[in-house]
Amino acid sequence: MKCVTLRSWNALISDCLRHGRPLDALRTYMLMLHAGIDPNPRTFISLFKACADISDLPRGTELHRDAQNRGFTSNLFVINTVISMYGKCGAIVEAEDAFCAMADRSVVSWNVMLSAYAEQGCVEKILRLFRQMQEEGKVSPDEYTLVLVVRACGALQPNHNEDNNSVSRNRNNLAGPKVNNSISSNSKFLVSDNSVYSRPHKIGYLEIGQAIHSYANRRKLTCGGFLLNNSLVSMYGKCGDILQAENVLYMLPRRDVVSWSAILSIYVEYGEGEKALISYVQMQNEGVDPDKVSCILALQACACLAEKELICFVEEGEIKRKSLEIGQALKSDLTKKGYISDKRVATALIGMYGKCGVIYEAECVFDEVIHRDLVSWNAMLSAYVEQSEGEKVLLLYRQMHKMNVGMDDVTIICSLQACNEIGSLEVCKELHFVMISCGSEKFLSLVATLIHTYGSCGSMLEANTLHDALTEPDIVSWTAFIASHRSKGEDLSIFEESKIEGILPDEIMFMSLLTTFSHMGLVTKALGCFESMISDYGITPKIKHYGIVIDLLGRAGDFKRIVNLLRNMPFQPDLAILWFLLGACTTHGNVELAKQAFDLAVTLEPKQANAYIFMSNILIPAGLHDYAEEV
Repeated sequence: MKCVTLRSWNALISDCLRHGRPLDALRTYMLMLHAGIDPNPRTFISLFKACADISDLPRGTELHRDAQNRGFTSNLFVINTVISMYGKCGAIVEAEDAFCAMADRSVVSWNVMLSAYAEQGCVEKILRLFRQMQEEGKVSPDEYTLVLVVRACGALQPNHNEDNNSVSRNRNNLAGPKVNNSISSNSKFLVSDNSVYSRPHKIGYLEIGQAIHSYANRRKLTCGGFLLNNSLVSMYGKCGDILQAENVLYMLPRRDVVSWSAILSIYVEYGEGEKALISYVQMQNEGVDPDKVSCILALQACACLAEKELICFVEEGEIKRKSLEIGQALKSDLTKKGYISDKRVATALIGMYGKCGVIYEAECVFDEVIHRDLVSWNAMLSAYVEQSEGEKVLLLYRQMHKMNVGMDDVTIICSLQACNEIGSLEVCKELHFVMISCGSEKFLSLVATLIHTYGSCGSMLEANTLHDALTEPDIVSWTAFIASHRSKGEDLSIFEESKIEGILPDEIMFMSLLTTFSHMGLVTKALGCFESMISDYGITPKIKHYGIVIDLLGRAGDFKRIVNLLRNMPFQPDLAILWFLLGACTTHGNVELAKQAFDLAVTLEPKQANAYIFMSNILIPAGLHDYAEEV
């Protein structure tokens, strides 16, 4: 009779869990004890799940001790649940202790411990535990094991989008280059059925992921469901191997919405907005209905596409109009699906409208968000920053402050950029106080932005004081410090000071120096800086460095040096350089060089109207009316 009663209590506790009432499950357990009914292992399995659902570590720890005292922790199912509970509660040490105390482990036990690490972002520990699992050789990994390891390989990759125009990772437009994930052909990472020999610190996580992929193929684990294959697509993309990500995707006999979302996410991360939108259409052509996540990614793809207008220098507004049209169509589809009220969707819409330059629409979406979170506020701030609406940024910042909305790094950076734009020293000082109050001052990225802003607002004393207070200033803070002194033309002396401090300049610091010399019209110093970049530091100039120098020489009318630079430039000039050149030719009446620049510009972008306008403005004053009509 007691056994039947216990079964009934267990059923009641399980029913509470199934209906999302973990607190009721724990209360039912207390009533059960009060009724004089002793629990069994099944009872504790349910209780540990309840503690995990509400992250109640003290209660979970107490129940763990009780289970130990009752001798239930020798039960494999019980201890697996204990480990899972500790992982979800953030108690990794306790989870490890419980795992290490196990006499025998099933593949589920290993997976639970791996999941606990994944839950808390301990991705390097995932790889170490996987190696241990293979070295012991008692249990073979299953599909879920490999999914966790593959995801860890992707999570360990550095941020490849660092040089994109993102306010959240701002270096005052002083971001570094993308990481090149080249694959060594002689790497030694072997995954067999019995052991793993890996040195991730030497060979890179991409190669580990490749080895896991090969192992999964040998075990025919990739022939099953979507889970592992989708994780492989995501891993390859995050590791920078977009081609392999595409190969995995298109090798699948069937693709679900998660598969497509994985590749969409990769394209968006790398700024391939057009590819993302093509894939979005292809997904629907295959009969896969977009979900909320894929729709959000499509909106972000529109934002990426709109951003390319700044890079491509196409006819003003052309790409942005195209992006906006697609974005509006997506919005209509989102409305039909009932997703439009979702905050994440609203945030993506605001970002898309901001990139497309339609601030009014972004404001309308923002106003319609009933329960705004910090991400929503930051999206609107970023949209204003994107369109150089500094006054509106600060008005929104004031509104956030008045409504006691919490602030993060993105909020502060956006607001500092607005101060930088309009020269608001008062708000800059206020933001400095906010940083000190919340402890953000210790983060160099924010301090660097603050130094630059103080300099832009004309407060050199604060900029100098803040820089001098840094115990270990890095390349980012030094570059910001140099930028803060642009108006005084002190870049070179500060640059020399940074070298004394042992800071090796990078291409971004040289970009700041060249920009300063260009603004001040210092041709000789700019050329000396450009030459030093190559000869003294072995830094290969990017096309932007060439563009700054050519623009400066063009304004000075030094076409001889321009031609010499163009001849020695290791790549073809882009449209930006050609616009600089055509503008200089217009000012100084250099018809012959203008013809060459025009021909190349038309080759690169045949429909570009600006090239024809430039050329006409050069030819007509020169009396070449017939040729102008041909153009």
